[in-house]
Amino acid sequence: MKNSKLLIILLLVTLLSGCVFNDPKYINFKSKPNLYYYSNEIYKKIKNNESYSLKVFDVNFYEYHDVSEEDLDVLPAFLESLNNDNYVSELDLDDAKVKYKLIIQFDDNSNDKYVINVYDKNTVTLFPWDGNLQEDIITMDNVPARDNIYSFCVYIINKTNSNN
Repeated sequence: MKNSKLLIILLLVTLLSGCVFNDPKYINFKSKPNLYYYSNEIYKKIKNNESYSLKVFDVNFYEYHDVSEEDLDVLPAFLESLNNDNYVSELDLDDAKVKYKLIIQFDDNSNDKYVINVYDKNTVTLFPWDGNLQEDIITMDNVPARDNIYSFCVYIINKTNSNN
């Protein structure tokens, strides 16, 4: 009886010791300084001429499509076409499904990676691969058709499929 109590106590102490956080790395109680925090990070990197690559991930077919260098200009054009009204603090995305993911990978030493989740022709979210702040929620109201990320993803997938 004593041995089983000791075993249970040791087991609980061992299992629950993982619940104590002396230095939490992924729990963040800070809020973003502004609604376009991650967009601004990416834009600064692009303006500093940091090289990057893009991939479109088609969620329905589970396929990656590389974006050629000639099409990389869509990202800075998209970011420049946005204004403060395009960033919203909340949007009901519970029933929305991600159709495409645009993966942005910077080729510098930091190897930063960002993801743009594309829900429809009007709604995207942007966040870093390993971020701990709320994602940027972006509506593409009044964004020119040539800079629309949904249309860009469809274009890249069709271009890749026509080349194969």
